[in-house]
Amino acid sequence: ALEEFAVAIRVAPDGGAAYFARGTFLIESRREREALADLDRALELEPGLAPAHLNRGVAYAQLGNFDEAAHDFSSFLGVHPGNATALAYRGASYDMLGQSVQALADYDAALRADPANANALLARGELLDRLDRHAEALADRDRAVALDPRNAYQWVARAGTERALGAPDKALADL
Repeated sequence: ALEEFAVAIRVAPDGGAAYFARGTFLIESRREREALADLDRALELEPGLAPAHLNRGVAYAQLGNFDEAAHDFSSFLGVHPGNATALAYRGASYDMLGQSVQALADYDAALRADPANANALLARGELLDRLDRHAEALADRDRAVALDPRNAYQWVARAGTERALGAPDKALADL
């Protein structure tokens, strides 16, 4: 596949699309550092290519650079406000930076944009648990389990919240 991307770049070296596509492929291949170079180049060539900001944010997050990730997710959201995926990703970056107020605001916004976003529910529930807001976390856990009942992690997360609420029998029933 990388050979095809190289051909596309040789055919259209002044366009960002091929660099963006290869960068996306590299992220999926867990080759984030290489992906960053391609996504940087795509943005140099096409500064308005907002999806490159989203994907570069993912690469930065996978590398543990959450400041840069949050910045890129914010750049994407400047063009696509209310995008639930980007809001959840930025919320996760803020969460990793210890900025729980901003993280919670982004998770809330992501869920307003897409109430069925099980990943945002999971992430918000985890943050609420860490903030000792277990009753709110349980509401998120219940919704996440209802949305994605085949996801074992949702059940395990709910059991942890139930245990924190002093309901070990309910917790065991989930496991």
